[in-house]
Amino acid sequence: MEEGTPTSSGSNRQIKWHTNVSDFANMVKAFIGSNYLSISFAFSQSGLVAGMIGLFLIASVTDHCCHLIVKCKNLAIKKVLREHRKQLLGDIDEQEEEDGDRDEYFSEMKAKMKRSLTYGDVGQIALGNIGLYIVNACILLTQFGFCVGYFILIGNTIYSMFPLATCDILRNSTNQSFINMSNCKTNSIIQSGLPKDLQKFHLVTEDMSLHASHPQLALLDNLKREVSRFPDLNLTNLSHPETSGNSSLLDDDGLENSLMLGENNSSWTVLSKHVYTSTAPLLQYLVLIPLPIFIAFSYMRNIRHLGPVSVAANISILIGCVSVTVFLLDGFTLSKTYKLLVNMEGLPVFFGMVTGAFEGIGTVIPIESSMVGNRHLFSGFLHGAILFLSVVLSFFGIFGYLRFGVDVAQMINGNLPLGSAFSLTVNLCLCIGVVLTFPLMLYPVIELMEIYTFTDGRICGPKKVCVSEDEGLVTSDDSQPLIGDKTSVLPVAAVVSPRIPAWKRNILRTLLVFMAAGLAVLFRNNFAYILAFVGAIGSSLLAYILPCIFHIKLHWSNMSIFIKFKDILLIIVGSCCSIVSCYSVVVRIVNNT
Repeated sequence: MEEGTPTSSGSNRQIKWHTNVSDFANMVKAFIGSNYLSISFAFSQSGLVAGMIGLFLIASVTDHCCHLIVKCKNLAIKKVLREHRKQLLGDIDEQEEEDGDRDEYFSEMKAKMKRSLTYGDVGQIALGNIGLYIVNACILLTQFGFCVGYFILIGNTIYSMFPLATCDILRNSTNQSFINMSNCKTNSIIQSGLPKDLQKFHLVTEDMSLHASHPQLALLDNLKREVSRFPDLNLTNLSHPETSGNSSLLDDDGLENSLMLGENNSSWTVLSKHVYTSTAPLLQYLVLIPLPIFIAFSYMRNIRHLGPVSVAANISILIGCVSVTVFLLDGFTLSKTYKLLVNMEGLPVFFGMVTGAFEGIGTVIPIESSMVGNRHLFSGFLHGAILFLSVVLSFFGIFGYLRFGVDVAQMINGNLPLGSAFSLTVNLCLCIGVVLTFPLMLYPVIELMEIYTFTDGRICGPKKVCVSEDEGLVTSDDSQPLIGDKTSVLPVAAVVSPRIPAWKRNILRTLLVFMAAGLAVLFRNNFAYILAFVGAIGSSLLAYILPCIFHIKLHWSNMSIFIKFKDILLIIVGSCCSIVSCYSVVVRIVNNT
């Protein structure tokens, strides 16, 4: 806004430079968070070239649909005003409608809707209550899915912060040879990471190890199958995404010697000292560590109280992001296991993960609404924010995948050097940032669940009472017309009745956090796939499909054939990609759980 340019309210309020900075920062924050951590794994699913092309396409479509949903908001406002004007004044032509927009009453109404209309309101105006329910369901799924992912991320990050201990690999050949991991030297904890001269290791989970009291060959075969799942892991992959519980690294020579059969030696023999086991507790316990903190956060009633928390979260995430960047560039070496072109099998997972990483359209309308006097810069800010996010995700995706290849972890911090002070610092910052971001993710879930549970006429809310002016009757009604008299023109946000005691609301909030924790324990090894599932269903609906449906519904008669074709194509392609991605991700989760 140029200085002296009138705002929508007619005043000559000048827009300061720091207001522009604040608006752009809000736009960037709507899209970026900890989503960069898993993008390298997404590239490992798609292949390098396919990943770069796919990320560019998804970013472009996201940018277009974010603009489209704001356009739908303006079309929805026009529809509400038109229908209300028709109720008050009867049928009018376009010229009278334009003149009516300058009427003080309708101008004030329009300005109020520009400030307060939400994504759900746009859905309700376009499709009725079904539109509102679909939008709210998608928001619930995406936000709750991110909450589950945060539990998993913190648990795995804490797991990787525990030091390593050395163990011996023993062999007993009395009847049938098998191995036993014993004599773990807790007094020889490794503080500075693994020896640099050891290049290739196999991962062995402790619950797969064999003990002298159970000399069954079946157990040995089980161990061999378990080890074969992790060929040629890099040193930094101790906390591999597909493992849980305590784990160890076994070098190739020790493994080959350990699995030899037919020896007639009745005593235990030390075969290898090149074995390192984590001293961390079981992963399912570590996932639950932030549970008390998250429950306490859930009791906060006003999101404005989270302002300082949000600032601290942003600083912690920024430190973690910069640190991981330094790690990727310092001593960069090209992996021999990356796939250059395309991996067709993993493309559906890539689609879900990257779509989830770009999820932010739910906050676009509130941000645009808040830019009073500065809305003409909205388009440029949105382009800049998505371009910035695309550059960040491309950097981590390309360099992370090129450095670690197929061994890249589901979370890139899982590839940090184990036991070093650097990795401890980075992981600690990431944990703090994620913990402090959690309440912002949970707040929309709590708000929607309380509305559907405790508002008048709902499951646990007071009975809703409506008075009929014509008949003087008192009736119970669970619906309110969006268009009606002057007091019911604007969508009114539902609020929880003050008659609902705080302890009931706290019980619901506690249950929601426990549900997220329970799912995180169940899917503790599937961080990337949980994000892909959320992206495949919730994010793809919010970001690609619903904006086009609303646009068609609100603007069909005035759309060109090209625009109609474009919207229909996006709906079809988005739906197909969503279905295929969802199926592929569910199969991965089932096989990996």
